[in-house]
Amino acid sequence: MGSAYYCIKNLIKTKVALCNTLYKEGIEMDLLIKQKILNDFFWQELQILCNFLELFVKFINQLQSD
Repeated sequence: MGSAYYCIKNLIKTKVALCNTLYKEGIEMDLLIKQKILNDFFWQELQILCNFLELFVKFINQLQSD
């Protein structure tokens, strides 16, 4: 679960770079994937998932430190 959380968290950190690259570079990729990356709703949902997972990761880390 921690791995998924940190992966999503880092993906969110790279949002601007990913979107700028797709706009400027003209990178060829599957249209559905490109549309998903450029969709604000996708990023909002990803942030909600990240916030949800963060609670569990903090809880697990606290249990492991005891």
